[in-house]
Order: sequence, then structure tokens, then C-alpha cells
Amino acid sequence: MPPVIPVDLLEGPMLVLSGRVVTMDDQFKVLPRGRVYIDKGVIRAVQDADGPAPSGFEAARVVATEGTMYPGLIELHNHLSYNVLRLWAVPKKFTNRDQWGRIADYGRLITGPMKVLGQTADLLPALIRYVECKCLLGGVTTSQGIELFSNHGGRRYYRGIVRNVEATDDPELPEAAAKIADVESFYKTYYGPNNAVMGVVGDVTPAEVFAKVEKYFGALPARQVPARADVTEGMNSAERTLGQSDALARVPAVAVGYKVPMKIGKDYVALVVLGDVLLNGDASRLYQTLVKGKELMLQVQGGLNFPFESPWRNAGPTLFSYFGLYKPGTDVKAVVDAAQAETAKVQSAGVPAVELARVKNKMRADYYSGIELPINRADTIALAQLLSGDANAANTIPADIESVTSADLQRVAAKYLTAGNRTVVDRKPAAPEAKKE
Repeated sequence: MPPVIPVDLLEGPMLVLSGRVVTMDDQFKVLPRGRVYIDKGVIRAVQDADGPAPSGFEAARVVATEGTMYPGLIELHNHLSYNVLRLWAVPKKFTNRDQWGRIADYGRLITGPMKVLGQTADLLPALIRYVECKCLLGGVTTSQGIELFSNHGGRRYYRGIVRNVEATDDPELPEAAAKIADVESFYKTYYGPNNAVMGVVGDVTPAEVFAKVEKYFGALPARQVPARADVTEGMNSAERTLGQSDALARVPAVAVGYKVPMKIGKDYVALVVLGDVLLNGDASRLYQTLVKGKELMLQVQGGLNFPFESPWRNAGPTLFSYFGLYKPGTDVKAVVDAAQAETAKVQSAGVPAVELARVKNKMRADYYSGIELPINRADTIALAQLLSGDANAANTIPADIESVTSADLQRVAAKYLTAGNRTVVDRKPAAPEAKKE
């Protein structure tokens, strides 16, 4: 998938969203062909599409949502059913959420009443419609928090007038299902001293570090850590393709990924080097051929484990991938075929010694530059121990890079960078909304 570039509503361009609009006026008027005008994070106007645009929005891009909009506030955290109660007068300052539940008045005024209401089935539908109306009257059109500890079945009634992120009823909008209890459970399961690695770099001796670790962390009890999940995944058996449209895009983009299984030994390092040969910088093969030579693309970037962390910070299956913007009017197949042709050259002829030496020299220089700061060295050592079980693996990376040969690159290009192991995502700008005459 191509990286998602978020739109900062406070700093980004003006936006005009078109579609069916349920307004937030006193009559809740519905505009079948409405538009919502947004600038600097503020809804400037909500009106019919046939009306003149507000001043300053004449040239703003119109995004067709193809849906129904409820322009209003989004409540990031709430427990909706509790809004039937009066506000609790908090008696003092609390430092965490586990403290106020122990106050006697909290049980008398909050927990107790809600337990009664939650277990009175006949009241639940009316209660839920009431709190939803309170949201709308306050301008809130989207919220969350639809379960009661006393009645988890109450969530089925939240199919009403307020959209809820925990029950979206929309396959294109995943539900926010995580709860605070889930986060606490994750913490208690995995955040134990026996499941952590600490890296210390500086003017200290090992004895000093071990003494301080024992002093400050020695009393922490070990925790039973579940076995790691099996995330093994094989390569594709046939090419996969996907076409998408993007209402905010100005030019088309393509993302191509090749599956790389875990635990592939020396092949992994060779793929890292091959990523730099093909995709790292203006001197890389795909940039020189597709951007400067054939002028099919406007930019291209990628490599092993792209666009995630450095490939040296991965211990599972991943992708060898590239992403780039290509010129409007260009056939995406021509772009992908041209890139595959560059890979085929490596498969058949390898990489000349001078080019390979240049790439490896730059990779080693980049690696040393990345661990120049003590905090980065500590992080690198700790991750090496965590991922490979050997902190010294951080010291062998430059030598591992140097050991890669042209024959290694030929082998991994032929094995992993094939059309059958490829997934292609083509993302084009959405067609402009047709204007009503």
C-alpha cells in the first residue's frame, strides 16, 4: 500500500465536502446535494451545492464523499449511557482512573444507579435514545462508549441517531473495538522485566550498570509471557493487483510489493543491498531509468521493509517494495514493466563491481552515521539483542553488507522479485464531480 499522507485540517488547504448533508440547525434540515466548507479546522458554511461558494472557496477542490455527512463534533471518549445521570461533583484531584471508583459517593451516585438501570431491560431503549439526543443537542454527531458493565447487551440498541465508532455498520470504517481494559491487559501481559532489553551506552562500567539495574529494577517480578504468535507467511503464487481512486490526489501513484518470508538467512542482507542498488537515492537504478531516463515517474523510493522501520529492525516476514508518483496519462503497466525490466537486468547480469562497491560504501557510511549519537547506539544494541538474541549482531552489520556479492544479488532478485510474487496497487485521482447545469 502507498503511504497515507494525512491532511492537517489546521494547516492544510481549504476543503469542500459534497454529499447528502444532515444539518445541525433547529429543524435538522437534510440537503440531498449539500456541501460542507472547511478552512483551518473550522466548518465555515453548510449549504446547498447549487448556492454560490463562500468567499475564498471559489477555487477550493470539491471532494465527493458519496455518503451522508453529519457536520458536528466528534467525542473522542465517553460512556454514553452514564450521560443519563447528573454530573458528579468530583471531591478531589485523582492521579489515575483507578482511584475514584473506591470513593463511597461514586458507588452511591454513579455505579449503583447505573447498575440498576443497566439491569432494567425495559428502560434501556429509552435511556439510549435520551443520551443520543443529548449528544445532538450539544452538537456531537459521532461518539463512542456503548457498553455498560452491568449490561454488555446494551450495545445492540446503539443503532440510532448518533454514529458510534464502536458500531459503525460500515465495512469501509473499521470499528474502534479496543477498551482501556484491553490496554491494561496487554501491559500486564508483556511489560515484564523478563521480556525487556535495556541498552546502556556511555562512560560507565558494566559493574556500575548492573548494580543500578538491580537497585531500581531488581524488585520487579517476572511475568509469564505467552509464546510468540506464528506469523509465518509464504510468497504469492500469482500476481495480485488492486485499483483505487483518491479524491485528494493530484497525480496517480503506484505501490509494488514483493513478499519476503522470515528466517531467510543470508538472502535477507542481500535483499537489503539490492534495495539500495535499485531504489536508494538519485543514483539508484529505478530513479535513473524511470524518473530521469524514460520519464515515466515523478519520484520513486523503496527497499526492503519500506516504508516501515530500517530493515535491520525487523525479525518477521516483510515486503520488498517501492512507491512512486507517475506522470498523468502514463499507463501504470508501462511503469511496472519498466521497473521489472531493471530487476531482470540484475537477475541476468548481476551488478558491476564498481557500482556494487559504491552502494556498499554508502550503506556502511549511513549505518555508522545512524549510530553516532549514544542514544541511537543504545537503541541499536538493545534491538539487536531483542530481535536476534545477540547484541553483537549490531557490530556485524557493516561486515555483513560488505560480504554481499553480485551473485547474491542475482540469486535473490530471481527468487523473490518475480511477477508472480508481486502485488501492485494503482491509485488514481478521482474523477471531478459533475456539475449540475
